[in-house]
Amino acid sequence: QAIIKTTPSAKKYTLTFCPEGGDLVGGIESRIAFNTNDEDGKPFPITGTILDDQGKTVTNFSSRHNGMGYFSIAVKPRVRYKATWKDPSGKQQETILPNAKTDAATLSVTQENGTLQYTVRRPEDASDDIKEFVVIGQMKQQTVYAARINMRTKTTVTAPIPLDSLPDGILQVTLFTLSELPVA
Repeated sequence: QAIIKTTPSAKKYTLTFCPEGGDLVGGIESRIAFNTNDEDGKPFPITGTILDDQGKTVTNFSSRHNGMGYFSIAVKPRVRYKATWKDPSGKQQETILPNAKTDAATLSVTQENGTLQYTVRRPEDASDDIKEFVVIGQMKQQTVYAARINMRTKTTVTAPIPLDSLPDGILQVTLFTLSELPVA
């Protein structure tokens, strides 16, 4: 009879980044949410540092609740970024941030005083396809808001969506190109 010795494998920890609106866009400040999970799906607290491809510190981050949090960062085009952090066992980890797009736009949303404000930003040198948009707000698969945005001469546009006439629920805001391709 053979005796087999097994050593417990190290627990796996994951850090996931989710740029607001879906993508990071070079030259535009974006909010990036993050969350942590161990191999059992349980969150863990985290603090870490975002470094550029030269090893220079860009910003620090730490979770606020249940391994989740967010930070803002203005990424440069064609520069890679990574997060360095320690897992609960004390082991140093690295997670690569998503690549920044160069011909895209960002959509950010805030809610204040019964109004939802959305902001669309595009790079200065965006192509003509990234200068005119349609913003659609949907609730329960019904369109409750629609607007056309002309950004031919502007790189930033902010507009309100009044919430007082909308039912309770989740409002999904999507930014489309004029050719109906989703951007954010």
